[in-house]
Amino acid sequence: MRRLAAIVVFSAAASSATAQDIECKVGPSNVEIGGNQWDVFACSDGASIAVVSDAESPAHPFYFVLMVGNETISLKGGGNGNKDATKTAFDELSILNLAEVGALFHQATASGRPQKN
Repeated sequence: MRRLAAIVVFSAAASSATAQDIECKVGPSNVEIGGNQWDVFACSDGASIAVVSDAESPAHPFYFVLMVGNETISLKGGGNGNKDATKTAFDELSILNLAEVGALFHQATASGRPQKN
């Protein structure tokens, strides 16, 4: 089975006015977030992460992307998973600080290698 994060490319605003493509293919590490299991992938910018609902989770199918910028974190998500399950995950992810996102990034890189499309 292909993992959603392995095939999604995100367009993120770079520090300049241009945009860059971000691939989130490294990992995953499986983490409990908001009471459900999620797969965390490290992104190619070296700091951001994609958080994808586990196939057995009531939040499935849903994903979040935490884009790390200059001392900021932008949280976006999408999908059709159970709203209660995705809201609890959103609430937990929305309060993460830079160090916590960094720890999830490193956990993903330590747990796997790049996924192949």
